[in-house]
Amino acid sequence: MLHGLIDIPTIHYFEENNIWTGSLFERFNYRITPVRDDAKAELLCQIWYGRLCYDLTESFEAENTEAITADGLKKTIDFINSEALKYKESH
Repeated sequence: MLHGLIDIPTIHYFEENNIWTGSLFERFNYRITPVRDDAKAELLCQIWYGRLCYDLTESFEAENTEAITADGLKKTIDFINSEALKYKESH
């Protein structure tokens, strides 16, 4: 589903432990990873700039975690859109 600048699947996609990666403006990249342990279940969102893939990235420009819920996904989407607009204005 399209949300602002980005296309993100529904919360059910992440509840099944799937990872989502996307990019904008040729060098703005993001990845949403479900992270679970005995104490919590969160969506980890990491943002990096450049043309390198996630596995080759050495550092991230921003990170955010939210609960694996519909509200948590909305907050993650808002975070990505906000960071993307900051990137667009500065590059």
